[in-house]
Amino acid sequence: MSTLALRPRPASEIVDAAFQLYRRHFSQLVTLSAAVFAPYVLIQLLVTGGQPIDEEVAVAGTVALVLGAWLFGSLAEACIVVAVSNSYLRNDPDVGGSLRQTLRRFGRVLLAVSAKWFVIGFVSVVPVMIAAVVAAIVVAGTGGVGDGQSPAAMIAMVGVFGLTMLVLGLPLLLYFFGAYFAVPATVVLEGLGVIAGLKRSSALSKGHKWKVYGALGIPLVIFQLLQLVITLVTRGLPIPAVLAFVMEQGVTIVGYPIIAVIATLLYYDARIRKEGFDLEMMAAELGTPIRLDVAPQE
Repeated sequence: MSTLALRPRPASEIVDAAFQLYRRHFSQLVTLSAAVFAPYVLIQLLVTGGQPIDEEVAVAGTVALVLGAWLFGSLAEACIVVAVSNSYLRNDPDVGGSLRQTLRRFGRVLLAVSAKWFVIGFVSVVPVMIAAVVAAIVVAGTGGVGDGQSPAAMIAMVGVFGLTMLVLGLPLLLYFFGAYFAVPATVVLEGLGVIAGLKRSSALSKGHKWKVYGALGIPLVIFQLLQLVITLVTRGLPIPAVLAFVMEQGVTIVGYPIIAVIATLLYYDARIRKEGFDLEMMAAELGTPIRLDVAPQE
């Protein structure tokens, strides 16, 4: 058993435990992240030459980058989840074993992660469309449509659009982000299919979404902002574009595992609270395995 005890934790302690585990197995987790992302970094270099993506990149190159992000991002997320699970339960990330276990279920993982982000993306786009329609109707009602649109009409349009997004879009986005936080874990650790994995994650999230927002959402936003800052800084330095690109990707490779570590600890925290997973593991160590809850079958 890992030196990190299996026990329920509040959000702040989950983040603290995640950083402990990340530091303890830093080299293994970063090695796994680098091994999975290396082909995608190479694809990006071949397509863009290390330059920012712009209109000069051919359509075929853009498609290759999107597919690469989809494939290698899903693989990396699932691999690190397995490694973190091994670290948490056995104190051994087992990099090779984590990669092999993920590859055996990669088709399911790919589809499940895609379904997760499709739903999140869909619920993000629909409110935008509704907000645009509502804003247009409000402005039309004030007679502010046309080339002579007044500043007041423009302000009204922006205000209505923003308010509609805040009231409708944000709750939907947060709900599905929290509901599907454990999708990679349910598929690659429990061997569930796509639909069963989504349902399982949603069930585990009930009553725990605010913890997911605090423990996972905030670090994820900070990580995204850090990537943006690093990109702005490196692009402003008098260095070759390829070197700036490598530095940016290095930050992603090193920092990405911590998000998966937090998500995996949240997954086990939910199982401990809902299913007594810690008691199940203790009983198994004593040689009297029990099953307190049976995961949904496909």
